[in-house]
Amino acid sequence: MPNAGLLVIRPSLLHYNILLSALDNSALISTFRFSEQELLQHTFPNKWVSLPYIYNAIKTMRWQDVHTDIWDDDRVKNIHYIMKRKPWNETWEEIGDMSRDPLHSIWWIWDAERVEAERKAGIKQPGEMKVRRSKGCE
Repeated sequence: MPNAGLLVIRPSLLHYNILLSALDNSALISTFRFSEQELLQHTFPNKWVSLPYIYNAIKTMRWQDVHTDIWDDDRVKNIHYIMKRKPWNETWEEIGDMSRDPLHSIWWIWDAERVEAERKAGIKQPGEMKVRRSKGCE
């Protein structure tokens, strides 16, 4: 079954309509535990290409004795933060010991770099944006 952690989809109109038709079958859809993955597998069996793990590196692969022999921090492009704890839902200060989940620190560092680059480019961040009201809505 395809892993939908990162999908690149460019359906033709025909394939788009096939997906819409499958979505109309609520009895079938209700059996899917992993909705988008199972929908694609059911609708287009064996018609997908797996991307290399570096584009959907599941964070548990980096854990000691899981797949540390193939994990390469310098090659990973996208980390799939599976499981409940997500780095964007907690702060560095909240978890304290970075050794508990070092991949969260990678996310915080990359996110801080993104925010800084966006600010330099004049892109305001949530909370910095002023709401402009139209006349008559005041």
